[in-house]
Amino acid sequence: MKIGEKIEKIKRYKDISILLIKYGRSDLVQQAGLSDFAPSDGEVTSEESEKADEFATDLENLGATFIKLGQLLSTRADLFPQQYL
Repeated sequence: MKIGEKIEKIKRYKDISILLIKYGRSDLVQQAGLSDFAPSDGEVTSEESEKADEFATDLENLGATFIKLGQLLSTRADLFPQQYL
């Protein structure tokens, strides 16, 4: 694996860590061993995490796989509040 590929993977891990922390799942970041890639506490605020539209935008920014994940999650009324569906 080339250094450029490793850097891209680290950036991707950071992006996923930010998403999880932003929406209250920092426990998953720790369980996955991504704590080294996670931003400091000051980079993500809890006020931002209350916007359902922002959640959809964040998933879109992460790419096609996360768009599909969002579509799948939108069918799970047992997991998410109505505004997220």
